[in-house]
Amino acid sequence: MNISPLSSIEESLDINDLLSPEFLLQLSQDEEGTFLNQHGYKKIRKIADTLQGDIWECESSNSSSNPSPSRSLCPSPTRVAIKRTDKCLYEEKITIQDDTNFIVSENIIKESIILKHLTYDNQPIGDSIVKYIDFIESDTDYYLIQEYIDYECTLSEFVHRSHEYIKHGQLNLTKYQKIIKFIFWQLSVATQWMHHDMKCCHLDLCLENILLINADFIESKNEDGSTSVNINHEISIKLVDFGNSELFRTKSTNDKSKSDSMVSFRGSNDNDNQFLCSKQHLSINNEGYLSPNYNHDNFYDARKSDSWSLGVILYYMLIGEYPYNTEDMFINKKGSGYWALQKGQLQTYLKMNGLLKFVKPVSFSL
Repeated sequence: MNISPLSSIEESLDINDLLSPEFLLQLSQDEEGTFLNQHGYKKIRKIADTLQGDIWECESSNSSSNPSPSRSLCPSPTRVAIKRTDKCLYEEKITIQDDTNFIVSENIIKESIILKHLTYDNQPIGDSIVKYIDFIESDTDYYLIQEYIDYECTLSEFVHRSHEYIKHGQLNLTKYQKIIKFIFWQLSVATQWMHHDMKCCHLDLCLENILLINADFIESKNEDGSTSVNINHEISIKLVDFGNSELFRTKSTNDKSKSDSMVSFRGSNDNDNQFLCSKQHLSINNEGYLSPNYNHDNFYDARKSDSWSLGVILYYMLIGEYPYNTEDMFINKKGSGYWALQKGQLQTYLKMNGLLKFVKPVSFSL
């Protein structure tokens, strides 16, 4: 067997290659793969990037050389989704977008606690919240293991495609409105359960954080050769990404004290004060869902913040576009959608922009 002299090996190695970003990334991924394998998980594919890491579809096995105590609480399915968060970004509370640092409020440790509380310790109404499975950590990263959702699309993608079919006369508007009424009912029930029963607010409700199952568009040929489209009536939602969520303390009737985070407002009652929140930096890409109180007050009612986001989601489902641009929230120009919502002039705004056909007149009496 021929053995190369040490000098020739050294000559074949380039220190620049060893320090290249590609090599270091591959080394990191190999170490991460080994770590996950030790806990019984094998990477299949990357699903998406997150503000402080990424999400992977992984294969799960019952064998683990280093099992965590919490994993035995939740039977592990064949496939799981693993959300990885970089510990350095988590500690600094930042995300890096286009070489720029932004402050964020995402907290994967709190997210795991809240998801476990919502989906293991309790049973969500309608099974509409992604399930907690496990939480592990390495020297460099946190890993939240969740239920894998084999979904057709996000709510954003679904609405966009639906309005394209409506535009081309293939999907009946009334039938579509019945479907989104059902979707919004599921979303409202889940939110009401979180607020009322769990004292939990999501604080990042948006179209991209709502996954749809059985969101099938069923095409059929008409006698005249045209195509009609119907939507699967078994459509259902899964609410994901609880990284900004908060649990709020229930004040007992005998407890006369208030927590440090609670502040009394004129005209407010103790029930309102239970949900007062001062959390900022909730979003990088979803500023348009944030309520006016979030932008203008040091403290705001977290439930009302969720409710405003639900209103933006409902508007988008109905109309196929957002009610206002993000810059309108700060300029509040007269005649804009944001101005119309604050002044109770939504019907006039829709009429001026030729959008009344998407909304039934009775809706304005709500």
